[in-house]
Amino acid sequence: MLSYGGKEVLFSSVLQSIPIYVLSVITPPICVIKELHKIFAKFFWSNKESGRSKHWAEWIKVCLPKQKRGLGFRSLFKVSQALYAKLWWKFRTQNNLWSNFFWNKYCKKHIPSFVQWKGGSQIWKHMLENRDVIEQHLWWEPKGGTSSIWYDNWTNLGPLHLHQLDSPTCHPTRDIDDLFNEDGWDFDALRDAVPEYVVDHIRHNMRFLQLGDLADKPWWTKSSTGYFSVKSVWELLRKKENINEDLKSLRVKGLPFK
Repeated sequence: MLSYGGKEVLFSSVLQSIPIYVLSVITPPICVIKELHKIFAKFFWSNKESGRSKHWAEWIKVCLPKQKRGLGFRSLFKVSQALYAKLWWKFRTQNNLWSNFFWNKYCKKHIPSFVQWKGGSQIWKHMLENRDVIEQHLWWEPKGGTSSIWYDNWTNLGPLHLHQLDSPTCHPTRDIDDLFNEDGWDFDALRDAVPEYVVDHIRHNMRFLQLGDLADKPWWTKSSTGYFSVKSVWELLRKKENINEDLKSLRVKGLPFK
């Protein structure tokens, strides 16, 4: 009895949200997620109680943003990935019983950015599969110099090991506070540790940095506020398509769905 616009509101407000609570805890098999997508598509496109209805677009296209010829629905595959990326963010940025347990079990002798899954829980496996999207956009603001010189993004240039031709794990795991003396930056130690262009970047943009007793503060660079959100990760993971400028101008808030 609902129009397509009414179904879109019900779908976006209620039906898409129900599986998220389950996806936050477990990862269903791919066949289960595909079956959920079939149920979603059948509900949206059907205009009669029995029989088949024409599906005018495949579900992956329906999940594109409206300005990219889609309807803005969520693919549960991407939602699941975003939720595991959130767990990696919490593992890297929070100091609590859960993160300490994972650190001591899996990363005690390894660099988090390079540790491989060699057995362990499925949660840990899926966290590793989605860590790159977090590490690329995680900036550590130096507060106490606790970040790794080579493997953490503390200069806003990205992890410095990515700028080297050597093996990614060949550098000593030193912290930023090793590059400071009583007066601030030890530029002699800097030149011995990092490339010259990084020294120039620090001289021009971080020259007056002073360290204290706090741990370095994590910031999420894909948010204007610097705070992490699952929505921003989901936007990074969803399928990329060229924006249609006509649809971008047409799809404004308050416009009737049809």
